[in-house]
Amino acid sequence: MEIPRYSTSDFDPAAEFGFLQQNSVKETAPMHTHEFFEIFLVTDGQALHLVNDAVQNIQQGDLVLIRPDDRHCYDYYQSFDFRFINIAFSIETLSLISDLFTPEKPFAVLISAPLPPVTHLSPEESGFAAQELSRASELRRTASPEYARYYFRSLLSFLLCRHFFLPQNRPEIPRRLAQAVTSMHAIANFQQGLPKMLSLCSCSEEHLCREFKRHYHTTPVAFINRLRLEYAAYLLSNTQQEIIDICGQCGFGNLSHFYHLFREKFGLSPGKYRAAARRAELP
Repeated sequence: MEIPRYSTSDFDPAAEFGFLQQNSVKETAPMHTHEFFEIFLVTDGQALHLVNDAVQNIQQGDLVLIRPDDRHCYDYYQSFDFRFINIAFSIETLSLISDLFTPEKPFAVLISAPLPPVTHLSPEESGFAAQELSRASELRRTASPEYARYYFRSLLSFLLCRHFFLPQNRPEIPRRLAQAVTSMHAIANFQQGLPKMLSLCSCSEEHLCREFKRHYHTTPVAFINRLRLEYAAYLLSNTQQEIIDICGQCGFGNLSHFYHLFREKFGLSPGKYRAAARRAELP
């Protein structure tokens, strides 16, 4: 099936950006791509973000940068729903902002990453971002087109610089390890598990375990299993596949081990989880 590709035709021609606020997964578009950038902020709840053959669990406070040609859509995570604010802007707008950072060119890493960059905002930062994004949209109706356009560009510059360009959270994490963690969200990668992560990091298992524990406070195997289990929960809720097939598709080689880990994480067996999801009775 052909994936729809959205253009800039829906942008405000004077302000040169688009604004969208949605209150549920059911309001969102199916799998699509586009010829422009987007920034969306999750203002409430949580959901699954299916993007570039990977599954991201997004939650309140997450700010996500979507690049042109990213293929994505949203789905329910367990019984949760979510709300978000989305601002769309052209490649030309980003180029204008990029010129402010010459010669550093910080966009290159963001654009070349396999998955859209995600940063988590504090409640105060999230509230400020939501307020200012809404204000930028309001100015399209209440201010001159030039003022609305300049206000948006200045806000976009601030958000990109503050939340994507400057070192955040754990600036000491080695770049190769951080990139590997991002890449492991791809379904094809977490299916392969630890060997794939080792190849991405180009290091020994001992070194990876030590650095991962230091920076992420868990083990690589626990991290990979979490990705696999979240994908398994998605498949149980949204497909009719047999549990044994889901087990293999998520990268687990042992069915009993899969059952044990699934029950440990979700408090239900895979079969009972599926039944509860169909009745919308998940906690």
